[in-house]
Amino acid sequence: MISLPKGKKFFPPSVEDKLRFNRYIKDVVVFWRNSLMALIQLDFEAVSKWAERNNIPYSTFADLSQKSQVYELIGQAVQEVNQILPEEAKVAGYFLLSKPLSADESELTRSGKLRRDFIIEKYYPRGKKDNQVSHKEKLGGPE
Repeated sequence: MISLPKGKKFFPPSVEDKLRFNRYIKDVVVFWRNSLMALIQLDFEAVSKWAERNNIPYSTFADLSQKSQVYELIGQAVQEVNQILPEEAKVAGYFLLSKPLSADESELTRSGKLRRDFIIEKYYPRGKKDNQVSHKEKLGGPE
C-alpha cells in the first residue's frame, strides 16, 4: 500500500496487473517518487519478435531495451492502461530495465515473486535519477 499526497491510499498491484496483461511486458513494479512510476521488464521473446517484424536491429536484451521504438511501444501500453485508471493511479513515467529480473540477484524470491522494495531501491534509489535502467520516459515524450 502506498500513501499518496492528500492522504489517498494506493495498491500498486492493481496497476501492475493491468500492465502485465500487455504481451510485451513481462514484469513491472509501480512505486511513488513525486509521481507514480513504473520499472518495467520487457518480455524479451515477444519484443524481439516485434523488433524483427519491424526491422529493428538489436544484439542483446540491454540493447533492445534502449531502442526508442521499444520505448514508444511500451509507452502505448502504459497510456492504454492509464485511460482506465483513476487520476491518482495513472503512471506518470516509466523505466525499462536493461536486464531480466533474477532470483540469483535477489530481485525475485526462489518461487519467482518480486522483491518489490529491493528492486525499487536497486534500480531507482532515493536521491538518484537512475541506476542500471534505460532512460526515463515521461508519457508524452522523452525527458
